[in-house]
Order: sequence, then structure tokens, then C-alpha cells
Amino acid sequence: MARTVVQVETVTCDAHQAGGANDEPATVVMTIGPDQYDLCEKHADKFRDYFRDLFKAAKENAA
Repeated sequence: MARTVVQVETVTCDAHQAGGANDEPATVVMTIGPDQYDLCEKHADKFRDYFRDLFKAAKENAA
């Protein structure tokens, strides 16, 4: 009988791990310069909104 061995790797959300939880799967990779972060959708949206607001404020201050 032929067998196929499949190895499954689960990547968890770095933000959840920082808070002490290891069970939320990461679905988004955020790269800032040389750093990469594995995030769940909830944290990816949170960081995306944060950077959007940050860059918007910087653009308004430069004008």
C-alpha cells in the first residue's frame, strides 16, 4: 500500500503570541523594511488602519 506523508505547518499570529495566545492562525504577512510579521486578519486590518492614518497625518502636516 502506498502512503503519502503530508506535513502541515501552522503559522500563528505574532500579535496574538505577544499577548500570550498561540492559537490564532496567521493569514497575512506584513513587511516593514527588513522585518516581517505574521498576522491574523483582525490584526492586519488594525495595523493597516494605523499606518493609513499615520501616513495621512504626515501628508497633511507636510502641506
